[in-house]
Amino acid sequence: MNRKFLIIGRSGQLAHELRRSLAPLAEIETADLPEFDLTDSDRIRAVLDAAAPDLVLNAAAYTDVDKAENDRDRAFAVNADGPGSLACACAARKIAFVHFSTDYVFDGLKREPYTETDPPGPLNLYGLSKLRGEENVLNECDGALVFRLAWLFSTRGNNFVHKVRSWAAKNAVIRVVDDQFGNPSWARIIAASVAVILAGSNNAPKTDLFEWARSVYGLYHLASSGSASRFDWAAEILRRTPVAQERQVRLERAKTIDFASAAARPAYSVLDCGKAERTFGICASDWRRHVSLALEE
Repeated sequence: MNRKFLIIGRSGQLAHELRRSLAPLAEIETADLPEFDLTDSDRIRAVLDAAAPDLVLNAAAYTDVDKAENDRDRAFAVNADGPGSLACACAARKIAFVHFSTDYVFDGLKREPYTETDPPGPLNLYGLSKLRGEENVLNECDGALVFRLAWLFSTRGNNFVHKVRSWAAKNAVIRVVDDQFGNPSWARIIAASVAVILAGSNNAPKTDLFEWARSVYGLYHLASSGSASRFDWAAEILRRTPVAQERQVRLERAKTIDFASAAARPAYSVLDCGKAERTFGICASDWRRHVSLALEE
């Protein structure tokens, strides 16, 4: 194994799955707080020089959507400025770079899946910070790929699946909004797709990852196929959660306006992944299969 991948982030749900999926392709090294800080340009350069990776994957982010409304400086430092500095350092060293963004860069006014050519219009500061991060990465590194993800979940960490299962263990009735739509996507499937993309058609590491990255440089959507409302997603989770069935937990429909939150959410942020499918020959599976496979664990 003569390749080295550096994953920024260690304990997050995506970073965890990337480590698992990419292990057959390269030696995996991780960097995270406190030894690595995306907001420290000097530290970024020092870590890259010490690790000397062939590829960097940035799976670190400020993800608290509501908190970001009152924590703008930190959100932009981690989600916008940091990725730009990391991309710049990678470009200077001819290191391929993969960065992850979000469906929250869109305003949700469209009623058909968003493509990469649709104009973004974030409704909240989290989405705006991630959009600025995309722009910085693509401006700073011509060997960069940016993958927008949607409604990411796993069986670990703080995510919607974990919340619904926790609610089901404590409540007889759960109210979930039915007016927000997206692509529920299992982090493991996303990581597996990234592994397929990096491996290439012959299932072997690229011989020159930076030149390959330059050839496919750009922005891609990467998510499950199909779409769901939060209510649909919760119903599928409960259907596959034994404690919810045993307790006969009732799921009720609600509207976004029924719940106070600091940040606005897009009503519709379903992603069209056709560009990634055409470019890399991957085929996304249905979100229900993602939920089923994850909860079988």
